Amino acid sequence: MEADVSKCMELQKEELVALSSIYEDSILQLSENSFELSLVCEDNCWWSMTIRITLPSLYPLLQPPLYQIFSECFTDDDLLKINQGVDEIWSEYKGECVLFMWIEKCREILQEGNARNPTQQESLISKEDPNGVLYDNDLGTNDSPSTIEAMAKQQGGNVASSERQEVMTEFLGSQDTCVPEIISGETIIDRKSIFQGHIAYVETEEEVRKVILKLKENRKIARATHNIMAYRIASSRKDTFHQDCDDDGENEAGGRLMHLLQIMNAKNVVVVVSRWYGGIHLGPDRFKIINNCARDLIVKSTIFTETKEQKATTNKKKMKKCRKN
Repeated sequence: MEADVSKCMELQKEELVALSSIYEDSILQLSENSFELSLVCEDNCWWSMTIRITLPSLYPLLQPPLYQIFSECFTDDDLLKINQGVDEIWSEYKGECVLFMWIEKCREILQEGNARNPTQQESLISKEDPNGVLYDNDLGTNDSPSTIEAMAKQQGGNVASSERQEVMTEFLGSQDTCVPEIISGETIIDRKSIFQGHIAYVETEEEVRKVILKLKENRKIARATHNIMAYRIASSRKDTFHQDCDDDGENEAGGRLMHLLQIMNAKNVVVVVSRWYGGIHLGPDRFKIINNCARDLIVKSTIFTETKEQKATTNKKKMKKCRKN
């Protein structure tokens, strides 16, 4: 068995090197045995998808790759075609490296969809999970990719962490529908990645959760690769705050966003920055863009840097000035 694992690891490394040379900037290696690849139709960027692939220790000799598909444009039929296509490829070439054939099968179906309906934008399947995963074949089997029916039984495949699921349950169970006003900023595009900031005035952690839930009612935001969040709420005790942040998979981004709120002395505010990954690794530049999205909103929306007491004081001063005049 150890010999099989060693042989598989060697084959995997060779295959990843080859894929990197073929797809270049479109591929992002996440770890030794996993990577993401973005595919986009040249004449219509809306028709796009991201494939996240994980290689089991016994791929390609005994186990198939595990994959997830992130996309706004695929229908149930498209996903079924992908599922059937990769099943057939694995059945025919089991024991050999199949990733290139799998990826090209996905590209073929993507191009077919664009040719069939280049303006399609609402044919979204209902089996997606809170992270925007439209298809996931990682159901713990080592035989072949799972079917869509099996995926549905697993409630959408790859789900969010138990902590986030608990938060979502709390959201849905709340009877209070009052949600703070949310302001969204302009989008920033850098090397195909898209960033957009959102901000709201909040006074409780419950309002923070309501803002996040409201944002995720927007399909586009819910399907963002990352929704980085930070909030800072003034406490009744002087110079103390309730604050927290969430990277949402973008390591260290939440902490940097929190630090921005601190140095700007932003109070009673929650900021969310959505990022749609475009297939090109941005390195440290991504943190600068994320913070710029948040900073611009905070500066333009000065109301969010004031507590209610400060705003009340400002209003009283204005009224007195008016009376004098």
